[in-house]
Amino acid sequence: MIAFIRDLYRRIKYYNSTPSDLRQGDVYLVEFPKSGVTWLSFILANTIQKLSGVPGNINFFNFTQYIPDVNYSRNIGNTKSELGFRIIKTHAKYNPFYSHVILLIRNPFNVMLSYYKYLSQLNVVNEDFSKFLKNKEYGLENWVSHTESWLRRAKGGHRLQIVRYEDISQNPLIIAEYIFKTLGIEVDEKILSNSIELSSFSEMKKLEKLYTENNPNYKLNFVRKGKTGTSEISIEDFNYILNNSKNLISDLWADIDFNKIILRQ
Repeated sequence: MIAFIRDLYRRIKYYNSTPSDLRQGDVYLVEFPKSGVTWLSFILANTIQKLSGVPGNINFFNFTQYIPDVNYSRNIGNTKSELGFRIIKTHAKYNPFYSHVILLIRNPFNVMLSYYKYLSQLNVVNEDFSKFLKNKEYGLENWVSHTESWLRRAKGGHRLQIVRYEDISQNPLIIAEYIFKTLGIEVDEKILSNSIELSSFSEMKKLEKLYTENNPNYKLNFVRKGKTGTSEISIEDFNYILNNSKNLISDLWADIDFNKIILRQ
């Protein structure tokens, strides 16, 4: 009886971020918002499409047919993929029902700035960046909680692979190859190179413009610069982020000296 109640509690707690037809073989592409998952999804979707032998290219209208987003709908169904499993995108914190997880992470300086600009476009927040960082619902504390939930709570039964946005930016081919090898799939380098080219920021800008022109409800400038510098952040905000996420930065970005990257203002 206790086990039944515990299982019921978990199913209710994680209901919104769990597919209605949960499958053991599902692979979850997890990120905190604005960590680069759309870019990575395009690379994966373009590659999967070519492996499946389907003609055409990936765009903003069809990429979710290959990499569906459980945040939009729990009804995932079958995807246009012959991989034998589904790759599902999500922003969820730790979910015990996710057996296979690729966790995409991005340093807090850039991810918070990008998230701030995104939410400002949506008029979700109407405050300066300094106040946003301290926002209980969207600010830095939320990023720390999200990241730590996966690093600290994932148990031995979870298959967890960490991918850094910074490494994709530097070596997209190597990281794409690594991801598919993690999935047990060997992909020809020419296919990966072509998928990366089709998923470049310039190409995605064109695709977003096309999608915007034909979608009256799409008002965002979702694809931004994709840069990894921190020159837009003041010294005070930089120190606030550093001091409140020091352990995660030292654990996950020990090879990057952010003090040298920031442009002193």
